[in-house]
Amino acid sequence: MGREFLWYDEAMKVRKFDYLISLTWDKSYKGYVADVVNLYGCMSQGKTKKEAILNAEKAIKAFIEV
Repeated sequence: MGREFLWYDEAMKVRKFDYLISLTWDKSYKGYVADVVNLYGCMSQGKTKKEAILNAEKAIKAFIEV
Protein backbone atom coordinates (compact mmCIF):
# COMPACT_ATOMS: atom_id res chain seq x y z
CA MET A 1 0.00 0.00 0.00
CA GLY A 2 1.60 3.27 -1.08
CA ARG A 3 1.07 6.39 1.01
CA GLU A 4 1.84 10.01 0.17
CA PHE A 5 3.46 11.99 2.97
CA LEU A 6 3.82 15.77 3.02
CA TRP A 7 6.74 17.28 4.89
CA TYR A 8 7.41 20.95 5.66
CA ASP A 9 11.05 22.00 5.94
CA GLU A 10 12.41 24.95 7.96
CA ALA A 11 11.50 27.41 5.20
CA MET A 12 7.93 25.99 5.24
CA LYS A 13 8.39 24.57 1.76
CA VAL A 14 6.28 21.50 1.16
CA ARG A 15 8.07 18.32 0.16
CA LYS A 16 6.16 15.26 -0.95
CA PHE A 17 7.37 11.72 -0.34
CA ASP A 18 5.86 8.38 -1.25
CA TYR A 19 6.32 5.41 1.05
CA LEU A 20 5.38 1.78 0.73
CA ILE A 21 3.73 0.41 3.89
CA SER A 22 3.48 -3.36 4.25
CA LEU A 23 0.76 -4.61 6.62
CA THR A 24 1.09 -8.01 8.28
CA TRP A 25 -1.33 -9.64 10.72
CA ASP A 26 0.35 -10.56 14.01
CA LYS A 27 -1.48 -13.40 15.80
CA SER A 28 0.13 -12.84 19.19
CA TYR A 29 -0.54 -9.05 19.13
CA LYS A 30 -3.97 -9.59 17.51
CA GLY A 31 -3.38 -6.61 15.28
CA TYR A 32 -1.40 -5.36 12.29
CA VAL A 33 2.28 -4.58 12.01
CA ALA A 34 3.01 -1.75 9.56
CA ASP A 35 6.50 -1.89 8.04
CA VAL A 36 7.63 1.16 6.06
CA VAL A 37 9.56 -0.64 3.34
CA ASN A 38 11.46 2.45 2.09
CA LEU A 39 12.79 3.34 5.57
CA TYR A 40 14.83 0.55 7.13
CA GLY A 41 13.68 -0.14 10.69
CA CYS A 42 10.68 2.21 10.53
CA MET A 43 7.59 0.33 11.66
CA SER A 44 4.56 0.56 13.89
CA GLN A 45 1.43 -1.39 14.77
CA GLY A 46 -2.27 -1.06 15.40
CA LYS A 47 -5.31 -3.16 16.22
CA THR A 48 -6.93 -2.22 12.88
CA LYS A 49 -5.44 -1.56 9.44
CA LYS A 50 -6.40 2.11 9.71
CA GLU A 51 -4.78 2.48 13.14
CA ALA A 52 -1.60 0.72 11.94
CA ILE A 53 -1.33 3.05 8.92
CA LEU A 54 -1.92 6.18 11.02
CA ASN A 55 0.71 5.01 13.51
CA ALA A 56 3.11 4.27 10.64
CA GLU A 57 2.64 7.83 9.37
CA LYS A 58 3.61 9.12 12.83
CA ALA A 59 6.64 6.81 12.77
CA ILE A 60 7.64 8.18 9.34
CA LYS A 61 7.52 11.73 10.66
CA ALA A 62 9.61 10.79 13.71
CA PHE A 63 12.06 8.86 11.52
CA ILE A 64 12.56 11.85 9.21
CA GLU A 65 12.99 14.33 12.10
CA VAL A 66 15.88 12.35 13.59
